[in-house]
Amino acid sequence: MAWTAPRTWVTAEVVTAALLNTHLRDNLRFLKGLDGVVTIESGVIFDNADGDEFVRIPSLTTAERNALSPVNGDLIYNETLGRHDARQGGAWAGLTAFGSSVSAVPTNGTEQRTSGDHTGYRLDADPEAVFIEFSVPADFTSLTSAVVVIIGLASATMRLNFTSDYGAAGEVFNVHGESSADVDTSVTVSTIHDIDVSGILSSIAANDRVGIQVASDP
Repeated sequence: MAWTAPRTWVTAEVVTAALLNTHLRDNLRFLKGLDGVVTIESGVIFDNADGDEFVRIPSLTTAERNALSPVNGDLIYNETLGRHDARQGGAWAGLTAFGSSVSAVPTNGTEQRTSGDHTGYRLDADPEAVFIEFSVPADFTSLTSAVVVIIGLASATMRLNFTSDYGAAGEVFNVHGESSADVDTSVTVSTIHDIDVSGILSSIAANDRVGIQVASDP
């Protein structure tokens, strides 16, 4: 049974069983999901059919999302980026697939260096390199972002080269290999910068072992 627009009753109107069944019984059954998928006019869908239950939240483009007056806790599906976005801490944040995320620190480099309590490897005008290793979680489905974190030792424009080798156990270590050369990156002294490297990880899959090299270009 479908939803019926609620009836506005008038004084002295004869209330019949048919009217009560249509406007009360049938609408209550619909709202409870007993007679089909409940769709709220805002775009929210509740399907509690036995065996394939789901909730579908509103789907918006990034532009439509940015036009909202959101509060922390809001959740949408971002059509533009193909992901769920949640409002937290006064800003929108993309939700990673199944909540999976990976953090990795450099495993090797030309010259070890610290910035405060941050430990890493130096990259400057001389040819120097940093190597990073990580494993992709078993529940990974798609890449939402990948960044290399750089802290500026001076304010300058760095020219960097990024390369990657990756594959799963039993595969050749560089079954996938990608690169991004001559990337000019402006850094500010003592400031943390996130450098996007998703372009050299276009084919990563669950359980891959990934190696990334970041090299300065004199």
